[in-house]
Amino acid sequence: MLQLQDEWVGADVLPDSQAGPNSRRPGVVVAAQTPLMRVLLSACLEATGFEVWVAGSGVELLEMYLRHRGEVDVLLAEAELPDLPGPALYDRLQTHLPGIPCCFFSPTPAGRHAAEVRAKGASLVLWPMPPDRLADVLWAEVLAATVPGA
Repeated sequence: MLQLQDEWVGADVLPDSQAGPNSRRPGVVVAAQTPLMRVLLSACLEATGFEVWVAGSGVELLEMYLRHRGEVDVLLAEAELPDLPGPALYDRLQTHLPGIPCCFFSPTPAGRHAAEVRAKGASLVLWPMPPDRLADVLWAEVLAATVPGA
């Protein structure tokens, strides 16, 4: 189950400390331009209990999600991906995969694509941030997508 502000949701997905034989780690696909950013985000999220798949582009993020569809709970993408920038990726997700939680990251909220994804209603986090805070943000995305009115 998911713990977010002392609320448990989703019995089949548990933090490592609560995992049992019928549970799995929450899954996230992370898309970032540089290998270093992918390694950093992967390490941060794995340390907070996520199963992580990495992608080097927006198209690869979509392919990775489809390949691991039953295991992925949320997507995390750099807002400034060159092949599929945040606004285009968000539109594609809303059209073809509505309901999959997605969060974008950027070092500044003033970046062109970062501002556009926020204007479209997507979540945007400023990176870097503490790993546990990033995990909380991603869990909030999952909760918002799975619990009506959350």
